[in-house]
Amino acid sequence: MIAKFQLRIKKKGGHLTLQSSADKTVVLGDQVHLSNLFYNLLDNADKYSPAHAEIVITTKNHEAGIEVSIADKGIGIRKEDQPMIFEKFFRAPTGNQHDIKGFGMGLAYVKEIVKAHGGTVTLSSEEHQGSCFNVWLQNC
Repeated sequence: MIAKFQLRIKKKGGHLTLQSSADKTVVLGDQVHLSNLFYNLLDNADKYSPAHAEIVITTKNHEAGIEVSIADKGIGIRKEDQPMIFEKFFRAPTGNQHDIKGFGMGLAYVKEIVKAHGGTVTLSSEEHQGSCFNVWLQNC
């Protein structure tokens, strides 16, 4: 999946970097849903970034699990919108960008899949500076 996104982002003049320091990377879970979870986060990082996206995926072992972070330097999310970002059908306003399609289901899905796997997902974001989603899942 990462190779597909690297190619997609490179075609638009951007970069996708993987910084993996996790040595325990096996989690017990549904491969399809976990793949969709990370696909969704990478797709959002790409969609909400400028043409020359800079996206970094970081992995590290943390508290008997693995933490995967996906960070971008995109439009970011306003502080007042952040508490609702994982709610079904919520879409944060994007200002003059009207070409970003979606139904507001992606991050609600991410939250539900992480929860179903006993993990956590958090957001760190600053408007006009980018966003970082941190997903923690327990190791086997």
